[in-house]
Amino acid sequence: MIAVVGISLLLAVVMVISYGNLFAVAGLIGIFAVVAFTVYSIDWGFSIFIFFVFLFDQFDIPGFPTVTSQLGYFTNLSTIEYLPRMNGAAVTPMELHLLFIFGVWTLLHILRKGLRLAPPMQKAALVTYVIMIVIWLLRGQFRGGDFIIALWEVRGLFYLAMMIFLTPQLIRSRDQLRNLLFVCIAGITVKALQGAFRYGSLGFTFGNWPQIYETLTNHEDPVFIITLLILLIGLLLFGAKVKERTILLYLLPVLLLGFIAAQRRATYASFAATLIAFVILLPGRERWRLMKVFLVVAVFFGAYLGAFWNSSSRLAYPAQQIKSTFTNEAGVRGEKDVLSAFYRDQENYNLAYTFRSNPVVGLGFGMPFETPVHLWTININKLGIYIPHNQVFWIFIKMGAVGAFLFWFFFNGYLFRSAMIFARLTDPYLKAICAVCVVAVINQFVVSYVDMQLTFSRNMVYLGMLMGIPTVLVNIAANEAGAKANERHNDHMEN
Repeated sequence: MIAVVGISLLLAVVMVISYGNLFAVAGLIGIFAVVAFTVYSIDWGFSIFIFFVFLFDQFDIPGFPTVTSQLGYFTNLSTIEYLPRMNGAAVTPMELHLLFIFGVWTLLHILRKGLRLAPPMQKAALVTYVIMIVIWLLRGQFRGGDFIIALWEVRGLFYLAMMIFLTPQLIRSRDQLRNLLFVCIAGITVKALQGAFRYGSLGFTFGNWPQIYETLTNHEDPVFIITLLILLIGLLLFGAKVKERTILLYLLPVLLLGFIAAQRRATYASFAATLIAFVILLPGRERWRLMKVFLVVAVFFGAYLGAFWNSSSRLAYPAQQIKSTFTNEAGVRGEKDVLSAFYRDQENYNLAYTFRSNPVVGLGFGMPFETPVHLWTININKLGIYIPHNQVFWIFIKMGAVGAFLFWFFFNGYLFRSAMIFARLTDPYLKAICAVCVVAVINQFVVSYVDMQLTFSRNMVYLGMLMGIPTVLVNIAANEAGAKANERHNDHMEN
C-alpha cells in the first residue's frame, strides 16, 4: 500500500512538473516496470535490456522519424530534450539500465552466499583488454584530447567487456539461454519488419527521384540479421529440432527483406565473409554437406548476378549493391555510392598519413587524426576527424602498433578458444549457437572495416553478449553431463 501511494504521488508530481505530459508519465511507469521485473528475476531484467537494445535506435533514419529513436535511449541525458536540463550529464539511459542490472547482480551475489561467480572465458585477457582501453583513454587526455569525444569513442568497447563478463553470470541454464535467444529473435525481427514495411510501402523501391532514401533501417540492423541467418543454417545443418528453427524458417522472408531494405553494401561483404568463416569452422562431414548446398545456391545466384548486373529493375537491387561494392560504378543510390567510396578512400589516406606520425603508441582516444586531404563533411560532422569509417585503421591510429597488437590478440584468442569449444560440443542446439558466437566477430570486424560500427552502442552490447555465451555453453554442457552421470549412478545403485 505504501508503494502504491508513493508511486501515485510521484506520477502526480511528474504530471504537474511536465504540464500534463502523458509521455513522461508513461515513461516513468515503464521505468518502474523494468525495475520491478529486474528485481523479481534478474535474468528477465537482462532479457528486457537486450530487447531494448534492439528496439531503440541510436540514430535517426533519414526520412523516417520514429519514437524508438526520439526517446534517446542511447543519448546523453544532457542532450535529451524532453528531460529537465542536466548540464554535464554524460551518461545515457542505456548505461544507467546496464549499471542497474549490474548493481542488482552484485547485491544478489553478496546476499546469496552460495551464488558462485562464473569466470568468463579468457578472464586475464579480458582484464588486460579493459586496462589497455583505459591507458589509451588517459593518453589522449594527457595530450589534450576532448573527453566527451573520447567517451563516445571508447564507451562501446567498455560495453563489450561488461557484457562478456555479465552474460555468464546471469544466464546459467538451458531455459534461460533459450529465453534470451527468443528475445534476440523477437528484437531483430521487429527491426527487420520495420525495414520490410517501409520497403513495401515504397513499392519495393527506395523511392523515386528526387526523394531516394539511403536506407530504410539503421546501419546495425542487417549486421544483427546476419547472425539469425547463420543460426538458422546451423540449426538445420546440425539437426536441432527446436522451436527456434521453425520460427526462423517462417521469418526468413521478413529477415531477407529487412536485410535488403537496409541497403548497406558493407553487410553484403560481411555476410560473405561470415559464411566462409562458418564453412571453415565446420567439421569435414558437415562442411561437405553445406558445400553441396552452397554450390547449388552459387549457380543460381551467379545466374541472377549475370542477368541483373546491368539492370535497374527492382529485382536487381541486391545485384547492384554487390556491383557497387566491387566496382567504382554507381549502385542503387546512384552517385551517392560513388561519392561514398571516394570519401572513404580519402579518409583512409588521412589515416595512413596520421599513423606514420605516431606508429608505435598512437594518438590516444579523444585526439583528431590529421587531414592533409580535406574531408568535405568535417564542417557538418565534428566527429568526422575523430571517428572514421574504417575502424580497423582507427584502432591503429588511436592505439598504435603496440595497442593494436594487444587489441587484436584479445579477439584472436577469443576466436581460437570459442572454436575449440565448438569442436567439443555435441548437442546440436548448443553447437549452432556457438557457431554464431564465433562468426559474429568476423561479421562485426568486416563491417567495421568500412562502416564505423565499433563505436555503435547496439553493436557492442550484442557482440559482447554473444562473446559471453560460449562460457554459458560450456557450463550448461558440463552441468547436464554431470546430471546424466548422477542419474546413471543412481540407477546403477538401485539395480
